Formats: sequence, structure tokens, C-alpha cells
Amino acid sequence: VFTPGARDAALVAVDKATGRDVWRAAIPDLGPKGRDGAGYSSIVISNGAGVKQYVQLLGRGLVGIRASDGKFLWGHNGVANGVANISTPLVRANWVFASTGYQTGSALLELQPKGDGVAARELYFLDAKTLQNHHGGLVLVGNHVYAGHGHNKGFPICVDFITGKVAWGVKTPQPLIGGVLATAGDLVFNGEANGWFKAFDAKTGKELWKY
Repeated sequence: VFTPGARDAALVAVDKATGRDVWRAAIPDLGPKGRDGAGYSSIVISNGAGVKQYVQLLGRGLVGIRASDGKFLWGHNGVANGVANISTPLVRANWVFASTGYQTGSALLELQPKGDGVAARELYFLDAKTLQNHHGGLVLVGNHVYAGHGHNKGFPICVDFITGKVAWGVKTPQPLIGGVLATAGDLVFNGEANGWFKAFDAKTGKELWKY
């Protein structure tokens, strides 16, 4: 399953042995934010609302596509921006969390049964001043999301997954633009822009070491 991003083939499933189409997922107009096409994120699998589905962040926002036949289930335009939608969404149970940069923000959706499909309801939206993950990705550990906050910044931040409340945030001397790893209860931020690896206590945000 991959993401061409076309309106009539946003996601496509092919037979791995032959390359022949299994299905093509067409998507409707998701809203005015963002732009058509694929983003930079990867597809993730959700079984939200009891339906196996592929969740993806496209240029126009989040979508859920039924795994069995490519049927469009739901879409969410609010977290899209018109430049680059990058980070892969987080999924757990009936929830989907996504965040983008370029002064956009973050959203948590709840998936619910609707007829023979699925509906997505926004539980909260965090504005760009609270949490916008440009690149570097998101990590869900327990009930907390760890990320880098700020467009082109990557300042370490921890928010409650269910409520969106900020547990802690750190403004480091140098922005840490890069990947995030959770290891042994600590967060390791890989600062690609300045060469640093830094570890922070997952509960407090205190810097533990740097390399």
C-alpha cells in the first residue's frame, strides 16, 4: 500500500507478487486548507471503531481508508498546511493524533462507527503556539506524546495524549531539528542542525546528558 496522492488514487494497494491494482482509494474534497497531493508521512494501520484502516496525512489533511476495499472512511482538514505535511500520525485504539508545522498545530481525533463506515470527531486542537511539530516526528509513550515543538525549532515538549495539556516544554539554546527516540524512560533528541544528541527526563524535561 502506498500514497500516489492523486484525488482518484490517494492511496493504492497492489498485489505484491504482480504489481496489479487491488484497489485505488478516491478521496472527496477535504476542505480549503493545504494543497492536493501526498505529504511526507508514512501510512499507519488503525483498527479504530472496529474497522481495519490505513491512516495517512496527505496534503489536504488526515484520511482513513478501509483496508479491505479502499473505501474512503473519513477525513480531517484542520491539521493541514499548504507547504509540507511531514510527520507520521500516531494511532492508538480509537484515536488518531497528528501535528504539522508552518504555523498550523496539532489535533486529536476520535474514530466512531457511522453506518457501515467510520466518522472522525475532533477532541481537541492545539494551536501553533502550543504544539506544532515541523519535522522529527512524534513518539507516544504511555499516555504522553513527545515531540519537537516550533516551526524549524524542535524544542523538546511533552503533552498528555488524551487531554492535550502540556506536561513540560524546554527551550534549548540551540534548536534540535531532528529525530526523537524514547529509551529507558528518557527522551533522546537528535539535533541534526547542530550535531547534538541530547537526553531529557521523560517526566520533567530536565536535560540529562548531551553528546
